[in-house]
Amino acid sequence: TKVIIQIGCFGGLQRGMKVGDILLPTDAVRADGASDWYLPKETVPTSTEEIVAWLHKECHRQKVGHHRGTIFTTTAMLAETPELIQDWSNEGYLGVDLETATTLSVAQYFNTKRAAILYLGDNIIDGRHFLDVSDDEERLKEAGRTVVFKSALEAIAHFTTPNR
Repeated sequence: TKVIIQIGCFGGLQRGMKVGDILLPTDAVRADGASDWYLPKETVPTSTEEIVAWLHKECHRQKVGHHRGTIFTTTAMLAETPELIQDWSNEGYLGVDLETATTLSVAQYFNTKRAAILYLGDNIIDGRHFLDVSDDEERLKEAGRTVVFKSALEAIAHFTTPNR
């Protein structure tokens, strides 16, 4: 495998983020457990900057709201208390999910180019959750999913086609 790109959704941890916005994680905080099998505890899994930069330009081209920064990965979505969510927000993490740190860690272990592109499903810092969305927000989530899927496929093609 030459390139791995994690796709999916995340919960927003910063005020002002909107349902459907795109997150391009530059790195991930590991609270997942599985990544410990691949990287030493003190190692931070990172995305390949070249891919993040390409995805960033793609988001600009599509005129879609997007953010670059750190994501927090946990294994216990239903154990996220308002206090934990506030702590993660105060630390500056842009979002939380269940997979990105694991995916980046495995790819980093195998020295594979890697990135993630995720859409905001719910802004949990505002006390929202994935079932608490309006019809308009459902349309925004669908638009975000479309950007994620299309951009990930285009990035894979771009970074695996010879002579690029």
